Amino acid sequence: MKKTLIGLLFCFIFISSGCFTVTEEITLRKNGSGTSRVTIDMSGMMGMLSAFIPDSLKESMDLNQLMSTDMGKFTTVSGISNVRSERLSEYSYAISYDFANTEALNKAQALSNETDTGFGKMDTKFTFKKGKLCRQTDYSSSETADEEEHSLEDSKELFAMMGEPKYTVIYHLPSKVKKASVKGVDAKVDKDGSTISVEYNFTDFMKAKGKIMDHYVKF
Repeated sequence: MKKTLIGLLFCFIFISSGCFTVTEEITLRKNGSGTSRVTIDMSGMMGMLSAFIPDSLKESMDLNQLMSTDMGKFTTVSGISNVRSERLSEYSYAISYDFANTEALNKAQALSNETDTGFGKMDTKFTFKKGKLCRQTDYSSSETADEEEHSLEDSKELFAMMGEPKYTVIYHLPSKVKKASVKGVDAKVDKDGSTISVEYNFTDFMKAKGKIMDHYVKF
């Protein structure tokens, strides 16, 4: 799925504002099973740009085709079940699935990240043991990504005025959070005490080398 969303992001990132959001939600049960849901929302961005985008390009962004491609990947993974999609609006959709354990979740993550899009690769691994959830995501750039570094830097002033694309990670845990450690950004615990969210600027991923997410949650 990240292959799809990163590719789409960079088609428009230099002509759009921060109206592109990705929300990744992990709902975890006490036994280590759970649900993963990723929502990709391009509706704000496309609302501004639709008048300037050729019909041929709009056709290539058909959400029905994108959802079908993503669902086909996840149905092949052992320990992954109940793969489903939801079209939220014309340019917004969600893909979700149940995982039997974090090993199955890691397999699904690896399948999403196995192809280099030309903008680098993200490798995510989860571990879960006795009320402790850890997540590490590494980013490795490609030659194309290195060439885009100056363009990203030049876009900083525009993003400062209009906002950057966002990537939000949300954990729904089976009990209240006792401790949360997230390097580099602030983690927010909701009022219910068992939901934690972490928000990133998407373009920061493209400038980073190595570890871009390091999450430790005890509950």
